Amino acid sequence: MLVLSRKKNEEITMTVQTPSGPIVITLVVVRIGPGTVRLAFDAPRDVPIVRSELTAQTDRAA
Repeated sequence: MLVLSRKKNEEITMTVQTPSGPIVITLVVVRIGPGTVRLAFDAPRDVPIVRSELTAQTDRAA
């Protein structure tokens, strides 16, 4: 696991190489509040971005 520190409005860009070409995902820290952080993701529409608690619910239902 890679842990990075970012301030409000700072970005992290990830590039994933796929057989059809690179996929670029950008993560932006939009707001930092008491106990929460709001993030914005910029990714191609066909890249699923799902909160981990939702994938855990899907795993339990299967």
